[in-house]
Amino acid sequence: MTESLLRSLRIISLGITAGLFLIGVLLIGIHFVILEQKPIIENQGSVPFWLLSLVSSVLACGVAVAMSGQLLKTSSEKILNGTYVPPPNAPPMALLTDVLIYSYRSAHLLRLMLVEGAGILGVVLFLLGGDLLILIGPGIAFSVLLVMFPTESKVMSWVNEQTEKVRHARGLMVRDEPPQAQP
Repeated sequence: MTESLLRSLRIISLGITAGLFLIGVLLIGIHFVILEQKPIIENQGSVPFWLLSLVSSVLACGVAVAMSGQLLKTSSEKILNGTYVPPPNAPPMALLTDVLIYSYRSAHLLRLMLVEGAGILGVVLFLLGGDLLILIGPGIAFSVLLVMFPTESKVMSWVNEQTEKVRHARGLMVRDEPPQAQP
C-alpha cells in the first residue's frame, strides 16, 4: 500500500507540473506565432502585469507552504490523539505509514494546486500583456513545483519523523509502574 500511495503522489505531481509546463508552452507559442508578439490588451492599469504575476506567484507559494504545513500539523495531532478519521473515499489503511502518507498526499496536493494556479495566471497574463518580465512569476511557480516533487526520501523522512512522534507519545501514555525504592 505504501508504494502505491507514493507512486500515485508522484504521478499526480508530475501531471500538475507537466500541465503548467504545457499550458505555458502553448500560450507562449500562441503569443509568438499567432499574435506575432503583439499584446492582446495594452496594460492600462496602475499595476503592471509583470508585478501582478510575480506577487501572485510568491504569495501562492507562501500560502501553499503555510496551509499544507497547517494541514499536516492538524492531521498529525489527530493521529497522535487517536481522533484521526480517514475521509470516506480513502483506501483501507491498516498501517500508520499508510495513514501518514495519505495525509501527506492531501497536503501536498493542496500545495501543488495553489502554486500551479499562480503559474497559470502568470502565463495568461503574459498572453494578454506580452511583456517577457511577466514570465518571472510562472518561472518561480514551475521551479517551486520541481523542488517540491515528492521523492521517496522526502516523504519517508517526514513519515518516519511522525512515526517516531506517535511512538514516543504512545510510550508516554502507557507508563510503566513507578520504580520501587530499593531496600
